[in-house]
Amino acid sequence: MKRLPINRIAVGLVALAALALPAMAATETVLYSFKSYNSAYPSGRLRFINGSLYGSSVGDAQIPTYGQIFKLRNEGGSWKKSSLLTFDNSDGAMPAAGVIRDANGVLYGTSSAGDAYNGGNVFALVKSGGKWAHQTIWAFGGTSGDGAQPYSDLVIDKSGNLYGTTYGGGTYNLGTVFELSKVNGVWTETLLHSFRGNGDGVEPYAGLLMAGSGTFYGTTIYGGHYGNGTVFKLFQSRGAWKLKIIYSFTGGSDGYEPWGTLIKDKSGALYGTTKFGGTTDEGTVFMLSRSAGKWTETTLHEFDSFNEDGANPIAGLRWSPSGSLYGTTSYGGHCGPPGTGTVFELTQSGGVWTETILHCFAGNADGSYPQGGIILDKNGALYGTTALGGTDNLGTVWKITP
Repeated sequence: MKRLPINRIAVGLVALAALALPAMAATETVLYSFKSYNSAYPSGRLRFINGSLYGSSVGDAQIPTYGQIFKLRNEGGSWKKSSLLTFDNSDGAMPAAGVIRDANGVLYGTSSAGDAYNGGNVFALVKSGGKWAHQTIWAFGGTSGDGAQPYSDLVIDKSGNLYGTTYGGGTYNLGTVFELSKVNGVWTETLLHSFRGNGDGVEPYAGLLMAGSGTFYGTTIYGGHYGNGTVFKLFQSRGAWKLKIIYSFTGGSDGYEPWGTLIKDKSGALYGTTKFGGTTDEGTVFMLSRSAGKWTETTLHEFDSFNEDGANPIAGLRWSPSGSLYGTTSYGGHCGPPGTGTVFELTQSGGVWTETILHCFAGNADGSYPQGGIILDKNGALYGTTALGGTDNLGTVWKITP
């Protein structure tokens, strides 16, 4: 039975037992606790723009509220929230990803539901006269074979073209990779790939890693040779887009269900997380390296909440200034109530990767269930969100100083 994306409101959360890892080596501060159901359950990765934090929250469709794009501004040490866009379903709903910014200051993002065909959309936010104006630039589901339910961050190339994935839709209703290009002021969609299963991927949740002009890497939660998810390469060849599965997860020690966006190092090796798999079936951190035209998978870490480790990472990884890896787990840790998530660091020495738990979330005011990944400021401090917790249990924005 397929598992629905956790961003469809963090409910039905299962507490995990916990037990002993290295002592936490960082200080966590809650910068903001969400107080309104419109801005409840922050989900996507934050973004720094001119010293302010921009993010998204999915809202609560049972209320109903449909989510928000928000800005947090530091005013004398106190972070104040303002809304750039509050969705009403007709213009989109449940934005599960963060926003990106082009060279002209325009913000772009996705909502996973709502709009004209209830398949979600890609939207633009333009600031004019001190106010933000919203525009749907593509509503999914209006044409046969179009994608639906985009949960991922977008990426933008030097020409201003936007790229992303949809969890559903496409020719086989198993998800797509799309491009949006603006020609004479009109946005046009090109479907670069429709996932079909039978060895191909199924249902991409994460965004794309842009690895050069006309080359992207990504993941699908399911599909591949074993049905446990894939890593794929999408590239242009003789004017046509082609997709190649470079790794299929077996569901064993290599993990399964990769939900997070990939990152790469200077040598071109790829790094990511799987939500499940490993010895305790609580997820992994993996590396894919290429030699002589062949990709080889190496499991860098297997999560084990029974030893006070985290469990079930959803977001991707982030490089630290020193070359270690930062990440979050949506469950696990030993702070009570048990199993509300961690922030971790993986450091390599002599080819061996060692994990340090920087923070485990204690629930309540501290926050719980981090999902959106990590960003860093110029001083190396970490920022992220939790989907629940805070003073009203509607989520938080936090900062960790290593």
